[in-house]
Amino acid sequence: MFLLASQAEFRQRLQILDEPIGYLQYRCLLGSACPNERAGIHERFSDHNLYALPKHPSAYNLSMRLTSASQARSLLANTPRLPKPSKPSTPFPPRHLTTSPAKMTHYPILVTSDIVCPWCYIGHTRLSRAIAAHKEKHPADTFHLKYLPFYLNPPPQLQAADAPAFPVKSANKRDYYAAKFGAERGRQIEDRIVAAAASEGLRFSFGGNTGISRNGHRLVYYGQTHGGEEGQNNVMLGLWRRYYEREVDITELEVLVEVGVESGLGSADEIRRYLESGRDGQTVDKLAEEQRMNGVSGVPNYVLMDTWEVSGAQEPEVFLQLFQRWKDLEAKGQVKSGADETAKGNGVGACL
Repeated sequence: MFLLASQAEFRQRLQILDEPIGYLQYRCLLGSACPNERAGIHERFSDHNLYALPKHPSAYNLSMRLTSASQARSLLANTPRLPKPSKPSTPFPPRHLTTSPAKMTHYPILVTSDIVCPWCYIGHTRLSRAIAAHKEKHPADTFHLKYLPFYLNPPPQLQAADAPAFPVKSANKRDYYAAKFGAERGRQIEDRIVAAAASEGLRFSFGGNTGISRNGHRLVYYGQTHGGEEGQNNVMLGLWRRYYEREVDITELEVLVEVGVESGLGSADEIRRYLESGRDGQTVDKLAEEQRMNGVSGVPNYVLMDTWEVSGAQEPEVFLQLFQRWKDLEAKGQVKSGADETAKGNGVGACL
């Protein structure tokens, strides 16, 4: 004789069929049959009816006992063969195999940067690597980046709001750095930045001209209002790539128009009219001044989840640690416990 250990075990391993042989009956057949009959019984039922759950509970009986081989053979003969299901189901999966869906975490990040800051482009690349690495482990998590303007060199428009938007005076980059830092230090800074960029797969070149970045920030703002986060990101990358990798003067009107069109913000005529109008100039100036009033003295500067401040183009590991810490705090219901902490560098990887 053979008795099933529990009804729960029986239900857990069965699937619904019209005329099945229950798990208990199957085990009773094996226990009651002679050795040379067991192989046939197992072959007939183990792949299909072993997982069968009758539609009507009366179709099986946990107290059923088969005490003779004749009873077993009779039950076997009267049980029809049923086709194997194409994909066996498990209506009652074992509890230890069930998993709860992953909780999604949202990461808002404010980025203060200047288009003519090389460390801002490098920092963007490192932050992007950190986000990609995090999403490999937590694909459901989302990130939202918003760029805020900063002027390494405040434009004259801050003193003369009615000044025309174009043309903008520009100068040779190397001459500018030499005048600002001295010739020798300017070369050292250039070498260091080029090496850091190369480590991120960027090919920086310091040829070409530089100038006031106000109109570029206006185009970023236009991207935010007309293309959302994607429009904003496309404009930032379009300007950075031209300025640092192609030696293009991004103060020129037609260069900015080209970036706007490539970013999907509208037609060339629409973007040209916007840029020439000077619209949103004072709004951008105010946003940039607010960042200085908030204590931002160098860029890039990141505020993560309105909780942690990271200054400078930090390595991806810095961001990854904060992403995971926030996720852990959120899981504990303590997402504000790290407020007002900062992760600041020692001036390395920042434009001042």
